[in-house]
Amino acid sequence: QHCQSSRPWQEWEIRLLQELSDQLAIALQQAQLYEQLQALNQTLEEKVRQRTSELQRSLQFEALLKRITDRVRDSLDEAEILNTALRELGENLNADGCDIGLYNADLTLSTISYEYCPRLGSALHTCIPFAQYPDLYAQLLRGEPCIFCLLPDAPRQGSVLVCPLRDGEQVLGDLWVFRSSEESFDEQEMNLVAQVANQCAIGLRQARLFRAAQEQVQALERLNRLKDDFISTVSHELRTPLASMKMALKMLQMAPTGEKRAQYLAIAERECQREIELINDLLDLQRLQSGTYALSVQTLTWRELLGDLLAIAEEQARAKGQTFQA
Repeated sequence: QHCQSSRPWQEWEIRLLQELSDQLAIALQQAQLYEQLQALNQTLEEKVRQRTSELQRSLQFEALLKRITDRVRDSLDEAEILNTALRELGENLNADGCDIGLYNADLTLSTISYEYCPRLGSALHTCIPFAQYPDLYAQLLRGEPCIFCLLPDAPRQGSVLVCPLRDGEQVLGDLWVFRSSEESFDEQEMNLVAQVANQCAIGLRQARLFRAAQEQVQALERLNRLKDDFISTVSHELRTPLASMKMALKMLQMAPTGEKRAQYLAIAERECQREIELINDLLDLQRLQSGTYALSVQTLTWRELLGDLLAIAEEQARAKGQTFQA
């Protein structure tokens, strides 16, 4: 541009300006390409960092799940398994709190039985009727997890992830994870909580089976002790009439008078009848156990119940010149 006077442009000037404009265009294009390359490098670096962080997180979650699985495999203590799982899960997810609710047999009530609450108030032993949150528990009973935000007037605030403790087709309880309202749960965390809930269900089932087996063993031990006591008592009861009969027969041989012989004979007959009744009682017990004998309940007086014992006590007292009064 030349504004002072009219001036014709020389050919070389025009070529120079064209070459300069071409070089400027190339420079601008190179600058744009460089900026695009820098942005692409930053994007790739950010993706690499994210991918590295995800891999590290996956390894961390995998190690967590392995620790919980090992605890389930090595322990049969329900409290130890579930408390360890809650603590590990809460620390790795930086959760405000975690708890486990166990359902009753009728599937109408959930009781918070275990918890890990570093930043929340305790709700241990709180009972929650299913009717209070019918939609939530209907979804959990179908074996489906649930994620939602608590209302401002709720005792606890923030985001909540709930996964059922599912053992086959049966739901034993639920696992709750609480976070502040600024944080949510991503897919990787939801998968981790679901896997931990499955391991907790396995541990809970194993612990309950072990406890039931222990109770059965104790019951069998009690039955075995009762059986031994019963056999000992029966053996003693069966020997007692035999000893009395043996003594009565021996005295019958030595009796000097007919009155004494009649007395000893009566004792022998009474003890023989007692032995027969004991054997019949044993046979009746066997029939009752096998279900082939119907039990007939009758009311007895204490004198009828202790009739033989009273007769023996009276006989022993009379032999010693004593008087026995029942």
